[in-house]
Amino acid sequence: MKVGVQVSDANDKLVTGAQVEAVITLPDWESAYLAWVLRCLQDARLPADHPLVARCLADLERKQRPDGSWEPEEGEGEEHAVNATVAALRALKGYGLI
Repeated sequence: MKVGVQVSDANDKLVTGAQVEAVITLPDWESAYLAWVLRCLQDARLPADHPLVARCLADLERKQRPDGSWEPEEGEGEEHAVNATVAALRALKGYGLI
């Protein structure tokens, strides 16, 4: 079974391929959530050059802290930064970036 996604722009015009990146706007997700999304996209076998995956990877890399860690989800204490960091590293490794 093949699953397809249709994306429309603000004028309800169907867009495809590279145009999708211009339509999809990502919220400013926390690092832990980005890592979870990337894990799901990897499980769905989306390649690293897919526009959504590439955006998530770039955001995740940008959010790395100076000490090398990533921030935990909102509402979690700093003690959960290690979980977010492990999830981020797994996502990056899954896409061959480390």
